[in-house]
Amino acid sequence: MEAILGTETAEADGLARRVTELEDELTAARTSLRQMIKNQGKGAALST
Repeated sequence: MEAILGTETAEADGLARRVTELEDELTAARTSLRQMIKNQGKGAALST
């Protein structure tokens, strides 16, 4: 029984780490997208 719980705990820990990695990637993508939108806005303002 303890071996099963240990395996499940290890799996849960691995999944929690993966969730954190995905959240970090999403945050980076949002930041990048915001910067791209900001830069496009500056370009549009300069060309008009």
